Amino acid sequence: LAFPGAHGSRPPRERILEAILVASGEMGYEQVAVRHVIERAQTSRATFYKHFEDREDCFAQAYADAAEWLYRRMIGAAKRQDSWREGLRAALAELLEFCATQPAIAKALLVEVHAAGERPLAMRRELMERLSRALDSARREIPTRQAPPPVASDFIVGAIDTLLSAKLLDGDAARAP
Repeated sequence: LAFPGAHGSRPPRERILEAILVASGEMGYEQVAVRHVIERAQTSRATFYKHFEDREDCFAQAYADAAEWLYRRMIGAAKRQDSWREGLRAALAELLEFCATQPAIAKALLVEVHAAGERPLAMRRELMERLSRALDSARREIPTRQAPPPVASDFIVGAIDTLLSAKLLDGDAARAP
């Protein structure tokens, strides 16, 4: 997947997906109109509506693609490590680097998704559950008497989301890593 943040000659759909996330991160989802997206993507209104029903559908598809791309990068970084602690550090480093280098897209994924309607919010809930399950799987490596309760992973994922959202809202994502 070349998106997000890829450069070069890309199909219009990919350019539109990136454009809605960047515009949402910069302007706020509520302020984004289809014209902002097509201007940024350098495409036509007809092309936009060939791929998407409306702005909400476009954001939902963009969220799904970008969130899955980021999830796979984080999980891939974690799996390449020897222990769950090193894996968690590697996944966090991947997430923080993404936020620092793609702050508008990160803000769209972590903050603006809350304004984008039920479909992206449902995808966000499912993603948060997947991240929590991935983190919770580390409990198998910890002696039972020392392992935290299963709900601990929910709190950790939620805390990371809250802290990064605050950094992105403050425009301070570059210092997150």
